[in-house]
Amino acid sequence: MKYLIIYPFDPALGASGRKLDAAQSFEALHDMAGINYETVYLEDLVSVAERRQAGSIHKKLAGFLASRNSPVARTLAAVVAGLDATRKKQIDGVMIYALTSRPLVAGTVIALVKRVPFWIYDHRSYYAELIKQHKKPSWFHRFTLPRAAGVLAMSSRHKADIEATFPDIKATVLPILPFAKTAAHPAPNPRSIKTENSGLLMGAWTNWRQIKRLDVLVEAFRLFVEEKGEGHLIIAGPLPDCDANRAAKRIIGEAGLEDRVEFAGSLERPAIVQMAGKLDLAVISSQYESLGLPALEALTAGTPVVSTSCGGPEDFIKNGADGYVVPVDNPLAMAGAFTKFTDNRQNFLREEIAGRAAARFSMEEQALALAAVYGSGSTAQGPLLP
Repeated sequence: MKYLIIYPFDPALGASGRKLDAAQSFEALHDMAGINYETVYLEDLVSVAERRQAGSIHKKLAGFLASRNSPVARTLAAVVAGLDATRKKQIDGVMIYALTSRPLVAGTVIALVKRVPFWIYDHRSYYAELIKQHKKPSWFHRFTLPRAAGVLAMSSRHKADIEATFPDIKATVLPILPFAKTAAHPAPNPRSIKTENSGLLMGAWTNWRQIKRLDVLVEAFRLFVEEKGEGHLIIAGPLPDCDANRAAKRIIGEAGLEDRVEFAGSLERPAIVQMAGKLDLAVISSQYESLGLPALEALTAGTPVVSTSCGGPEDFIKNGADGYVVPVDNPLAMAGAFTKFTDNRQNFLREEIAGRAAARFSMEEQALALAAVYGSGSTAQGPLLP
């Protein structure tokens, strides 16, 4: 049996940081499970076709479509280029690594033409965000998802969101984690900037888009400092311009927290893993997370987590042992969790926290689960063109 993994990009060239780590880990799980596969990078195929616009009729057509200034045309170019690249390949199934339009549509058409089953790996909260924005699935979700042999979801909430929209879909919870080595890129040592009386050392790291609600985190931190008179907060990751980030910076300035809040900027994952182990407490303040990777990075380092009930973290944070889960968009409840943790730190045993996380999210367990996903569709008759 041989499977085709369809990426929207070449992970080695078109991605960095977590995207690259996640893609490499995805392939490592296939290797560990003994699954035979090869990869196709759609954006590379489209770019090559656009530059050359020569060769077979398929390549010329893909090049022509790619040169049009239209998202629909470029999606069609990805379909044509993908069909051309896989025309002579013998495959038994397709894994689509994304829920964005081009890989979804191209991967679905390739599977339909080859008459083989296909699966979709939604490795981000992309699907849930689209549903929230559009209030209903887009045309390419309606075209692809009902035809899929299955969807890999990152958490129980993620699975429920997908199945609520498409009741006939079989979604499987399979949180695939990056397993990057941590020897390189040493993290800044937050302890070196911590004063004798700064107390609890907290940290949070993500791409701080609006949905991540940095303002909620900073306001909760302000309330905690106001009550306890201690605390230091490390914030890592890109800070795009949005209402939440502007509000967070305003709170810091108005409350005089500049000496207690450090913006560490973007860090590579090995540095993040090292930093996670130095913290007393990690924080997730998002409105929605399909998984909540920072929480897992912290837990595997033995660091407790306070998280909003944003989706993924509820699956693996045991209240009072791994940390606390609080309502979304509620700084007062989050500040209360900070206080509760401070008053009960003796209950949070780092070795036990790390052990629970390692047992649940080991590569071996994930590889077995991935093999079972492919096995569930191996005897199914391939989907047919309508």
